[in-house]
Parts: sequence; C-alpha cells; structure tokens
Amino acid sequence: MNTINKEREKEFLITKTSLEYKSSNKKINAILIGAAGHQGKEYYNLLKNKYNFKALIDSDIKLLNEIYNSTKYLLLEDIKYLDKNIDFDLAIICLPHYLHKKLTLPLIAMNKTIIKEKPLAINTSDIKEYINIMKKYSNIKLFTIVQRNFNPILNDVKCSLNLIGKIYNFNYDYDLNIESITQGWRAEFDKSFGGVLIDMGYHIIDIILTFFHNLISISANCSFCYQEMKKENLEDSINIIFQFKNDISGVININRHSHKKKELFIIRGEKGVIEVLPQEYSIFDRKGNILINKKFSITQQEMKLSMFDFYIKHQNDNKYLSEHFNHHCNVVLVIEKIYQQLRNVKNTNNENIILYKSLMTTKGKPKSQQQKYQYLKEK
Repeated sequence: MNTINKEREKEFLITKTSLEYKSSNKKINAILIGAAGHQGKEYYNLLKNKYNFKALIDSDIKLLNEIYNSTKYLLLEDIKYLDKNIDFDLAIICLPHYLHKKLTLPLIAMNKTIIKEKPLAINTSDIKEYINIMKKYSNIKLFTIVQRNFNPILNDVKCSLNLIGKIYNFNYDYDLNIESITQGWRAEFDKSFGGVLIDMGYHIIDIILTFFHNLISISANCSFCYQEMKKENLEDSINIIFQFKNDISGVININRHSHKKKELFIIRGEKGVIEVLPQEYSIFDRKGNILINKKFSITQQEMKLSMFDFYIKHQNDNKYLSEHFNHHCNVVLVIEKIYQQLRNVKNTNNENIILYKSLMTTKGKPKSQQQKYQYLKEK
C-alpha cells in the first residue's frame, strides 16, 4: 500500500457501515468559483454550514443573483473583482475544463489553498505552466477533486489484496445511462478537450494508478454513439488496455449511453477474485465460493465531506501535497498519451517523451516540497 493510502488510514476510522473523520470545528473562510453551475450548487449546499463563504463567483452573474441571496453573500462575476480586503483562505473551483488554468494560476500566486474539480490539467503543456508558477512560490496548496479514492470500500479492498495472492489481471466497467446526446460545454471540443476519457475516465484512471504501479504500456479504442460527437472528436465510449510490471494487465471500459448505470471493478489473483461494487465488495476463491462480503452505507455526501476534510487537514503537509500533485500529473499524462494515440498525433516533443518515460519507470515519489517536481524533470 502506498504512502497516500497509509496516511488516509490514519485519518479514517473504517467500519462496515460508516466512515468517521476527525476534523476541526473551526470554520474556514472560502470562496466558491462556478457557484451558479450544477456542481457549484451541490458544493454550496454540501459545505455552507462548514465553511464561511466570503464570495460566490460565476461568469453568469444574472443566474448567480437568481440562485443566491445578495444580501447574505458577495456575488461576483470574476475573481478580478475580489477586493484585497476580502479575507479568505480557501478557493473551491468547479468550472468547465477550459477555465481551470485561468483561475488556478492566479490563486496559486495569491498563496491560497485551492481545491479544484478534475482534471488537474488538460495536457502536458498545462502541467508545465503549473510547475513554472509553482517554482516562484513556496507552500503551494493545490488539490484535485476525485472522491472515489475516499470510499472506505476501496481502502478496505487495498488491505485485502493479499488474500487473493499474486494479482495478474483486472477490469473496470463504468457505464452511465444518459438517454440523449451530450449537451452544454461537454459537447464542445474547445471547452472539454475530450469525451468520456477525460470526463468519466479521469476518475477511474485515478483509482487504477493508485492500485497498480510501474505502468509499461497503454492502448485504446474509442467509438461514438452520435455523429455530432464524432464530428467534435468527443468519444462516447472507450476501451483502454493497461500493462504493468509483474505481469499485471487490465482493461477499462467506459460508456456514456448504456442501458443502465453500472460500476464494477474486478481484480483477479492466483488464489481468488475481488469483485467491487459502489457499496460492497466480495472475495471469491477459485471455485467461486464467497469468502468475504462487506457492505458499506456511506453516502456520496459523506464521502465528499470526508474528502474536503482530508484535504484541509493536509493543506500544510508538503509530503502529501507533493505526492498528490505528482499522482495527478500521472493521470493527465496517461490521458494525453491515449488521446495522442487515438487522434494519430505524433509526439515529437522530447520533453514529453521524458515525462512519459518517467511515468512508466518511476518507483518512488519525491518526499519534500523542494523535490516536488524532480521526477517530472528527469535529466
């Protein structure tokens, strides 16, 4: 189990039915960017009693005023209108992909704790921009939201991997049952930069790179449910094949327009199989007998609250911040590599090749703030 998971286990008390987190009762001053959007409204309702929101921000200022009480909150169209006297420590960003960097970079320069929706970045070029500005400042506090790794089921499964012996194969199936064609900014390439891979797949690759290490190769095929999406080059379905060291291979299958919603993670070992569902997992022996079955009742809201609490708890933990940033760099690099293959883009940038080589071969992560980006800059 890697260091990140060990740290999480110190913070979480995991039982069959709940997850309890030890956190401070002190309210944090925060701003919420993208507050008028679907995700922004969800985070506001989730966190309004936990954080002291000093400003709610959205480019659709009319909608923002319709949703929120302007006598209670400062409502702004852009962070550039933030007065220097407005005291806040935390910025939560929930915006379309194309707007992330525009808002994140100035907040890094303002030395604020940032908790932003995935992806960390669109591609390698964005990562370089983050690294370049981070070099200028110390004590960078940047977190990317991916809540699945805060599901106590996955932590429990990681502790049980030894029960199935040497792992040799896995598959992860993730289907949504969206009935109609994709709408909004996700239907525009210059705003989303990809289809289900960068949207749904980011969450699953995050899990896979947490469970398995030393990636050797990746390949993929994609398809389109709607011709309009094909014209925009925004895949509706994708199948990804992974090969790791120690003879571990696996497949991720992601679909946006299936007949029903489904999420299933299966890990196969020489002694048995682990089958993971969103709220339970089972361990089978080679004959198909159930050896262990555990069910969990944690809600999505509880999981997200635990994630926010955990990030705030670790906002001054340079070692964790370093590992977290580098992990998400790896997720971005995997996604970029897959898109280059699918779109027949030749990677002629030598620096990118070094980054990919680092991803494939790195055994350890930097352990200090000063070493934070060293493995991304090999040679």
